[in-house]
Amino acid sequence: MHFTELDELYEQAGTALEKRLPLFQQNAAVIARRDDALNRAVALQIATGQIDEAIRTMTTHSFAVAEGANLNVAEHWTDAHILRAQTEISTKRYKEALADLQAAAIIPANLPLASGFGGANARTAELAYWTGLAQEGAGDARQAAESWKRAVTPPVAGSSAQAYYQGLAFQKLGQPEKAQALFQGLVNQPTPATGGRGGRGGRALSPRVRTATTHYLAGLGYLGLKDTAQAKAELTQAVQISPDLLGARTVLAALR
Repeated sequence: MHFTELDELYEQAGTALEKRLPLFQQNAAVIARRDDALNRAVALQIATGQIDEAIRTMTTHSFAVAEGANLNVAEHWTDAHILRAQTEISTKRYKEALADLQAAAIIPANLPLASGFGGANARTAELAYWTGLAQEGAGDARQAAESWKRAVTPPVAGSSAQAYYQGLAFQKLGQPEKAQALFQGLVNQPTPATGGRGGRGGRALSPRVRTATTHYLAGLGYLGLKDTAQAKAELTQAVQISPDLLGARTVLAALR
């Protein structure tokens, strides 16, 4: 059985990522010859915290542009750089964080774009919020405020993680009422959620992932409302249902 197909079965079964990644590591030479398998290996590296390794792979490997519809490696590129920037902000390496956030918004030519991939524009609020945080840490309050203003314009339509980052930006801009409304909207979203990024190639999310995404977004809403206990409960459910849901894994890990 092909490595990609096997890992898809593991994903559907909810197998822990830490048990799935060794399959790719132990067969690295074979995986490197298959872009679809390497795409999944990169996703697992990012989700398990091997950010530098994932970025190195995406920087040095030329993925087939013709496979773009079946790969979401460009999404992985953005994820990896945002996550590394978050770590750099937490350790006060603001210059490095700003460089990573800039890189996150620019997909290199060797990475194909999947159909339905919104690119950096789909995550403008998230990128602008973290950019403002790095600028604030570096002592540039004026630029930070400008970044947060970009984060809240235009308003996010529907329920998505971007609404959470707009809420955080509104808090930074001294507009807690607008932030509260966004957070409450995530908590009160219709079930199951339809917001957020779609499946690979722009395909619809599976019912399992939609359910997990609903819990993830509710968790973000509760976190914004300062209800940490309920946020943890929702995020835990999201990860239990879909271990591959990177956003939920990342936020939950930060709360532990």
